[in-house]
Amino acid sequence: HFVWCTVPVTPSQAKGTDRVLSTSARVCSLLPPLRMILTIVGAGNGGHVLTALAGSLPNVSVRILTTRPEIFTGPVTVERPGIGGGQPVVGRFDRVGTNPAEIIPGSDIVIWCGPVVATKEIFSKIAPFVQPSAGHTPYVGCLFAQGCVHLLAKKVLGPSVPFFAFQSIPWLCRTLQAGKVAEIVGRKEFANVACNRVSFIWLRRALEPCLGGVRMAQLADFASI
Repeated sequence: HFVWCTVPVTPSQAKGTDRVLSTSARVCSLLPPLRMILTIVGAGNGGHVLTALAGSLPNVSVRILTTRPEIFTGPVTVERPGIGGGQPVVGRFDRVGTNPAEIIPGSDIVIWCGPVVATKEIFSKIAPFVQPSAGHTPYVGCLFAQGCVHLLAKKVLGPSVPFFAFQSIPWLCRTLQAGKVAEIVGRKEFANVACNRVSFIWLRRALEPCLGGVRMAQLADFASI
């Protein structure tokens, strides 16, 4: 069968990818859930969906960094018609605000979920708070990205900051009610991710449960982003 992704693959490649993903999934399933702090930057469609999915997991503490904190007054729901039995998922967050100094410190993963045109500005704002320190190195990523984003990350965030980027957003989605309800219109089978200074095994184990059934596959490099 063919796997839905941005870069075309042959049937044999797709089957090979399935074998690798299945093996990795079995290994991850034998390990206990990771407790982590996930900071979501941006309150767009993807940010709403990720907040609900990740916030529904007992081992994940969700924080939201946004210019619109007033819209988040309670749990966030994502409607999933035709996916997972059509049952909605409700997620909670522990902290929301506009100041990265109050939201980011202590985070394990910081993921930018906004438009690519604002990426440089966002990187500049969060850079002082994502630098590796003794005993703690946060991963910084983009839920969707554009070409050369890894070079931008190296320049603005710094060469020592672990960075990853999804080739494209894992879902087709939309916000139904800002700060409250979003909807997944369609879901990919797997999402390609490029990494720099990142343990993909750890990243997949930590982040894949937050994607609502979308499996993560590692790209060889950032060339296809």
